[in-house]
Amino acid sequence: MKVLSAIVTAALLSSVPALAGEECLKVRDIDTMTAVDAKTMLVNRFKKQSYEVKFRGSCAYRYPNTFFVYETWKLGQCLDKGDVLPTNGWGPCFIDSVTPQAKVAA
Repeated sequence: MKVLSAIVTAALLSSVPALAGEECLKVRDIDTMTAVDAKTMLVNRFKKQSYEVKFRGSCAYRYPNTFFVYETWKLGQCLDKGDVLPTNGWGPCFIDSVTPQAKVAA
């Protein structure tokens, strides 16, 4: 039973960045978002870490009065390739990559 428990724990740690001690971009930690172009956005976390988020295809987040609609149960999850961010009316944005940038000085 201990061997099975160790295998399950190892599998979880390798598949979930937050459990493995790695930093990730969680929806609840987003402070600001800045459009770079139709497929790229820079996102800052409250803890001063910046991320480049690339979308598969164009994303409508850059239009006036457009915002992402988050599902409450997803707020603590890490954003990653393949995730979908719905907007308030322009259709969903499909994440292609989430890349950490250099940490912002405090």
